[in-house]
Amino acid sequence: VAQCGGNGKWGTGVAPDSRIMPVNVFFGGAADAVDVYLGIHWAIGHGAKVINLSLGFETPSIPLIDEAIDEAVANGVVVIAAAGNAPGPVFYPARHPNVIAVGAVDFSNTVTEYSARGSGLDLVAPGGTSAVPVWQEVPLESTSTFTGYYGTSMAAPHVAGVAALLKSRHPSATPAQIREAMKCTATDLGNPGWDSLYGWGLVQAGQALTLLG
Repeated sequence: VAQCGGNGKWGTGVAPDSRIMPVNVFFGGAADAVDVYLGIHWAIGHGAKVINLSLGFETPSIPLIDEAIDEAVANGVVVIAAAGNAPGPVFYPARHPNVIAVGAVDFSNTVTEYSARGSGLDLVAPGGTSAVPVWQEVPLESTSTFTGYYGTSMAAPHVAGVAALLKSRHPSATPAQIREAMKCTATDLGNPGWDSLYGWGLVQAGQALTLLG
């Protein structure tokens, strides 16, 4: 989302001047519903404008998390989630109707083998592959290093970054308006219009900003 630019290191985040509120809901390498619920509520209470959920459950819904997502959206927070790393149905909470579900394309803009697909998919963004990953700066105790990752968990933050740009330019824009701007300006890939592999297409920051004015 906000990787610094102009420092001669690899690349720049989509919204490099945005502020990040890291909320850890993973304990012992996994996240459970209660911790995700508490994490979303904590973020809402501390002024988050965009929430990125690079996580997923293979279940249709979880009422506790449904409640937290609906509260976030009611408070004007844009909620984005990774579609899932299995070429089957979109994971939850990405499939929640108030969440923007993000699948992954490689650097030739082709849907990746691992990206979830089908009903509920909204957009795609660069997710990388094992051969050509997304490089991410990782903080260490006294320095940092760059590590390559791939997955829809890498794609979702690209869309969260675009949402952050839109909210910074248009603070009063609703989650529905942010979603519509990204959907209407996405680069259509695959079959014309919405399709099960690419959703509405590849997110485009510049065009979405222009659409909102």
